[in-house]
Amino acid sequence: MKFRAFFISCAAALLFSGCSSGTGRLLADDPLVRSEALEAAAKYPEKAKKKIVAKMKKILRKKDRADRAYAAAALEDIGPAAGDAVPELIQALTDADADIAASAGRTLRSLGAASAPALAAALGAGDPVLRAGLSQVLVSQGQAAVPALVKNFEKGKRELALWSAGILGQMGPAAESAVPVLARAAASSDAAVAGQASIALAAVGAPAGLWLGAALSSSNPSSRAGAAKVLSSLAPPPAEAAEALIGALEDADAKVREYAAMALASYPGKTLASMPENYTAALVKASAAKDAAAGWAGTALAKAGRTPAPSKEKAMTDLIAALRSPDPEARIAAAAALGALGPEAESAVPELWTFFKTRDCRQRASAAKALTGIQPRLRKNGAVSRALKKVCPGKKTRLLKLPGLKAPVLIKPATGQLPVAP
Repeated sequence: MKFRAFFISCAAALLFSGCSSGTGRLLADDPLVRSEALEAAAKYPEKAKKKIVAKMKKILRKKDRADRAYAAAALEDIGPAAGDAVPELIQALTDADADIAASAGRTLRSLGAASAPALAAALGAGDPVLRAGLSQVLVSQGQAAVPALVKNFEKGKRELALWSAGILGQMGPAAESAVPVLARAAASSDAAVAGQASIALAAVGAPAGLWLGAALSSSNPSSRAGAAKVLSSLAPPPAEAAEALIGALEDADAKVREYAAMALASYPGKTLASMPENYTAALVKASAAKDAAAGWAGTALAKAGRTPAPSKEKAMTDLIAALRSPDPEARIAAAAALGALGPEAESAVPELWTFFKTRDCRQRASAAKALTGIQPRLRKNGAVSRALKKVCPGKKTRLLKLPGLKAPVLIKPATGQLPVAP
């Protein structure tokens, strides 16, 4: 047995020591010769494989297209040892030859967690082609890539946060362990980062709803308000959060009640109409209160078709009043709710036109969307059309720390296990 291992090691050293019968076999034009060489290399000890990888790395940097293609193929079949070539493989993702780029992508994908940190860090590069290739590989790695993407949020770089959130969103439920970080990012002062993180949370679905719903039970008011605010931005929140949001309508903190009602108002009318009667009772009670939550609760009832006409009028009055709120997020949410009501919100049009005059890009866009939701013909209005198409710039990224929402607190949907409130 020892003799056999010794023989293989010697053969590997001889084959890849640089002699004419060595590396050339892996780079031969004859596919049968290359196949036999790769099959033999797969059986070599790790040390010998690393020598092969070292040579293939150098060849990947050369100009000869055929040699690069054969080197990429060799690395694809060599196994974990190819981890030493991750930087070169990342660069190969932008190769002009689609076959070489695809081969590099498959190798990086198969390396999983071993390549994920370098892939995630490389998202900071400015090359859009490279970023697209990195995104595809990271999405395909699924859970193995999540820890590396989560670390990108700690670096304080806006582009890294944006791309990482986008990739996590494409993973869907596989990104459930990123929910705590995505929740904080969704409360960011940067509108673009917050929006991308909210989209990702919505794509994660049930795990995000359960985690944020559990955070509504935190003993810390800031945590509860933060969780409710994030849920209100998901439009609509995961169904798994509905029960917790209904409970939050009676929270002692006014902000928690307001954001919880805002989140409930963002559910589709069909979803709200199918809620149990005790949910409706809670909304009716909240709509009768004299606080900011009342208007949102009334909107939820109106969308569910469970509100008598006088209450609908009150809900409309409250939403119109919310357009003048000192909180920009409340103004944006009010516009969204009015737009969702469609022609029924006709009485809000004058106030929405006033709101439309704001210089803030996001608020102006929300007013434009609401106006076209109520009066579709306004899509032909030049100013409204431009506001809808304009891409609003984001501010410097600042992630809001939500006490009690600490990573890595994970949800196990299979067991129903929830994070323990602090």
